[in-house]
Amino acid sequence: MLFPGSVTAIAIALVVLLPGSLSAHSCDLESLRLGSSQWIVFGSFRGGNFACSVYVVRPDGEGECRLSPHAEGSPSCLDPSVSEDLSHVLFARGGSDHRTAVWSMGLDGSNERQLTPNVMVRFSNGRARPTPSSDGKSCLYVEESDGVRSIQLLSAADSSDERPVDLGPGEFPSWSPDGSTIAFVEKVDGLSQIWVMNSDGSNREQITNGDSHGYPSWSPTGDKILHSRATETSIELFVMAPDGSDQTQISNTPEIDERDATWSPDGKLLAFLAKPKDAPGGWEKSVFVMDANGGTPTQVTPSKYNHSRPTWIFLPD
Repeated sequence: MLFPGSVTAIAIALVVLLPGSLSAHSCDLESLRLGSSQWIVFGSFRGGNFACSVYVVRPDGEGECRLSPHAEGSPSCLDPSVSEDLSHVLFARGGSDHRTAVWSMGLDGSNERQLTPNVMVRFSNGRARPTPSSDGKSCLYVEESDGVRSIQLLSAADSSDERPVDLGPGEFPSWSPDGSTIAFVEKVDGLSQIWVMNSDGSNREQITNGDSHGYPSWSPTGDKILHSRATETSIELFVMAPDGSDQTQISNTPEIDERDATWSPDGKLLAFLAKPKDAPGGWEKSVFVMDANGGTPTQVTPSKYNHSRPTWIFLPD
């Protein structure tokens, strides 16, 4: 398997941060299961020099744990995403040279492995955004070369010489639950639009028009695509059918702009990024949770830190 790591051991060492403190103690997998079956995984910048570690938190904002073993100020772990089989976490790692590579590690932070060379994706205007397939045997990520972004497919292989497959222009890729289709973003006449294509890059089709659309995310049942859409006053969350029809607005919060939204495994909740009103620098993004049918969002991470893409993890009983 391309992505090493295992969760077969009963105990998984995590670092639990106490509110307002950097003191820590360990917890195990059974403790996490007792607390909640669904957890939100996210990157959090809590040190200088692009330092970002992987954290988990319950949808109610309780039980925040640091998943990656790095100390504050260590190499970054951006845009983490956990495979559905819980075998590994994919993340992007980079530094002050604005270059990132795709890395993998076990759910306990062990077996770190660099999967790609450093790719030309700048922190300021893009991400590598590694996204694992449901079977954990391949991943999508975004590469930038000469200012052009393209979606790359990295398949499982025994050889360290495995080469990614270029699926064509685009960014922000999202797998359909069955792995047959990829939703992604590509600009048309200067505006970001959502497209779909087969998993091999064929049959590319634009499914949105007009206003800018971004951050597509398939529902667990595969019958809807969640996304952000620019309105006259703000960026709001919408859902639509996989062919772009039946667009329905589900958020109405002009005071914040929702981005990077993802579904909970049971399809009942959404997690997304937005700038809280009390962000100390006016630019920090926090993780919010909202009912999938709409309603008032709840902030679940502290405003004083900047956070990257939230995804979900399901721990069965």
